Amino acid sequence: MLLFLFCIAIAYADGESITYDPDLTQPESYWLSTGWTRGNGTWDSKIIDGIAYLYVNDLNGTGWTGAKIQQGVMPHNWSRSHPLRINPIVNFTTNFKIKVRLRLSNVTFNTAVNETWVNVGVSLWMQRPKTDWNSSDPQLEVGLKLFWLRNGEPQHNPVHFQGDLGNDHHSLFDVYNETTCDIGKWVEIEFNTQPYTSQALEHWSIEFATLWNVEVYLETRGGAGSLEVDYIQICLDQPVPEFTNHAFILFILAVSMILTFKLVMRQPEKQG
Repeated sequence: MLLFLFCIAIAYADGESITYDPDLTQPESYWLSTGWTRGNGTWDSKIIDGIAYLYVNDLNGTGWTGAKIQQGVMPHNWSRSHPLRINPIVNFTTNFKIKVRLRLSNVTFNTAVNETWVNVGVSLWMQRPKTDWNSSDPQLEVGLKLFWLRNGEPQHNPVHFQGDLGNDHHSLFDVYNETTCDIGKWVEIEFNTQPYTSQALEHWSIEFATLWNVEVYLETRGGAGSLEVDYIQICLDQPVPEFTNHAFILFILAVSMILTFKLVMRQPEKQG
């Protein structure tokens, strides 16, 4: 019984993976490499030998340009790849543990452009209640910024806006205390999403939403950059059962069971 209880606790503590292939070793089966531009920018996205390579260039400042790797289905019949392992319902207490290893490099800003950006992040795309995912109904995107650089300087304040393409609700948060010294280095970042997803739900007055798509992206306006991604792990954080917090009680139970077992085994010997 104790072994069974401990197994349950371990399973809960480990969490449940949202995506397939977090190490990016089977991109043809699970990941879509794609991109976009709102002007004359260029982009590239590909996964080779377990590493995702993203590149964007909008040094002419013609419009937002991005590249990404995606797993899941985007709203409005936009891009789609292999479905997620599960489609959890996200409420105010739901938490995902995200762990990603990446390197941002070759970052350039066009100083002649008034406002330039180079951003790296993880996006969670979710369906609002009583809406049709494949229609024009506005949906919710929570953008978790790992690098959020405006004219070369990190930005930290949350931003909420309704997009001009799809009218979706966007909530952007800086989740990593990035510095310009991190550019060109491999960094491993771990964080919990609940503080950010709960703010997004509250801001847009949404009781809950269903997760359908996740992506890692690099985007720019008036700049350029390259991104390498080694892995992206997203797990549903399960609450640990309360009994696992009482280690001393479990220890006493274990000792009691062992002593009881020994006593029972000795009875036949005495009768013989």
